[in-house]
Amino acid sequence: MLLREFLIRKLLEGGNLELDNPADPNTPHRADEIDLKVHQRNFIVPILDKLLHDINDAFKAQYKKPIWSEQLLASKEFLGGSSLHFFNTKGIDDQKFTQLKPKVGDIDTQVNKELEDEIKTFLTANYHKKVGDSTLLGYSAGNEQFNALFQFENPPMKIQIDFEFGRYSPETNTPDEWFRFSHSSDWADIEAGVKGVFHKYLYRALSGATSKQAYVAKMVGRGKARAIQVSDEPETINTASFAVASKQGGGVSQKYVPYIDPATNQPMVKNGLPVMQEVPSAERDYEQRLDKQFFTFFGRNPEPEDTKLQWSFVGTLDLINKYIDQARKPKILEDFLDICLNQVVK
Repeated sequence: MLLREFLIRKLLEGGNLELDNPADPNTPHRADEIDLKVHQRNFIVPILDKLLHDINDAFKAQYKKPIWSEQLLASKEFLGGSSLHFFNTKGIDDQKFTQLKPKVGDIDTQVNKELEDEIKTFLTANYHKKVGDSTLLGYSAGNEQFNALFQFENPPMKIQIDFEFGRYSPETNTPDEWFRFSHSSDWADIEAGVKGVFHKYLYRALSGATSKQAYVAKMVGRGKARAIQVSDEPETINTASFAVASKQGGGVSQKYVPYIDPATNQPMVKNGLPVMQEVPSAERDYEQRLDKQFFTFFGRNPEPEDTKLQWSFVGTLDLINKYIDQARKPKILEDFLDICLNQVVK
C-alpha cells in the first residue's frame, strides 16, 4: 500500500516553483497552490485574468508589442493544460470544476517561440518590481519554458505563471495545432481524473504500434576501426517515436530507417528480416501534423470523430481498442507503465 501511494503521489504531484529568497536564505519563495475551497473560483479567476493582462501591458510598454493579442486574451486560447478549463467559467460551472480539481497549481500560458529572448529580458528587468497588483519575485528556466513567480498582497499568495514556448500560426497569430495539442489537457480526461501528461505518455507508448522484428545495424569501434556491425539476433524495435519537445519542436519521427547495404546499394535483408539503423534524434524530421501522426500509429486516415478522440487520453484508448491489433496492445501497455515508472524515479 505504501508503494502504491508513493507512486500515485509522484505521478500526480505538481512541480511548484521554488526560488531563492535574498531577504531570508532559509525561507525560499515557493509557489502556492490555489485552494478553491479557500479562494472560490469566481473570486480568484478575475484576479489572475487581470495579472495576465498586466503582464501583457508591461511587456507591451517595454517592447511596443504584446505577448498575446487582445483576441487571444479574450478567447483564452493561449492557455495550456487545465488552465484553459480553469478560466472557462462560462462553459464549466464552479461547483463541477471544484469537485474535480479542488486545487490548482501553476497557470500555463503559450507564447510565440520568437519572443523567447525578449520574455527572458523582460522577466530579468522586472525582478522584484511591481507588475500590476503583484510583485515579480523571479523566474527559472525549464524545458522550452520560463517559470515565473508573482506575489500578491491581497489575497496573500504567490502564483506561478509558466511561459511555454512554441510555434504560432502566422496566419492567425495563435498557437498552432501541434503547440496546443502537445500542451493540452482535455476536459474529458479531467473528468476521468487523468492529468494531461498521461495523454502524452500514452502517445509515447503508442510507438509500440509501429514495432517490428528486425536486425539492427550499429556503428562500433573507434577511429579507423569504426565500422557498421549488424546484430546477431533480431530485435523488437519501434520504428517511430513520439516526443513533446525536441530541438526541432517535437512531433512524431522515424526512429529507425532501413540500412542500405553498401555492396548492393539496396536495403539489407538478413534471414528474411530487414536490417534497420537508428537515426539520431537531432537528425530526424519531426511530423507535427496530427492527421499524419494518426496515420503513423493507426495505419489509416482519421475520421472526424477520430480527430476529436485523438486529443484526450480516454479518447485515445478508444482509438487503440478500435484500430490496434490485439497482439500489439500488451507492448503498448508495457511501454506506458515503463514510461510512468521512469518518471517516478527521476
